[in-house]
Order: sequence, then C-alpha cells, then structure tokens
Amino acid sequence: MRPEDLETLRKIQWNHGAAFAAYAPWAEKMKPADRMIVRAPGAGSPDIPGLEWNYAATGLWIGRLPQQKFPADERQNKLARTADWLGRITPCAPS
Repeated sequence: MRPEDLETLRKIQWNHGAAFAAYAPWAEKMKPADRMIVRAPGAGSPDIPGLEWNYAATGLWIGRLPQQKFPADERQNKLARTADWLGRITPCAPS
C-alpha cells in the first residue's frame, strides 16, 4: 500500500470510520468505474463531497462519481440512430 493511502486508512481507522472527511483523499482519486463502500449508521448518506450514494443494505452505502447526464436531444439522436440501424437488419430465413 502506498504511504499516502496507508495514512488515509489510519485516519479512517482512528475515527472508526465516522469522520467522513478522512475519506476525501480516496474520493478525489476515484475514476468512473470505482466504487466506495462505507458503513454509515443513521438516516443520511455519508458526507463525502463529490460522490453520489446508493443505500445498499442496513447502514451500508455505495458511492460513485456522478454519472454524466446526456442532454435529452442527444439521447433522442442516439435512440433514432439505433432504431435506424435496427431497421436495416434483414431477418434470416429459417432453414
């Protein structure tokens, strides 16, 4: 483990995972495919800026970077291109 990651882990352990500010260095390093799983008893999601959270199970939260939102017109264009492509497919005749 890299020394800076070990330092982050030790801060989290020192606070028994309750001081969410200690997770910030890891949240800043996250890539779109990464997930952070945190135990957070209580009613709200963990207060770790820059992540969106999903409640997975009792006291368990999964965080990720916010997904890129596509404008509605771009989404419609993609659907239209897909429909056009599907319309050009010729069904195979049964043998």
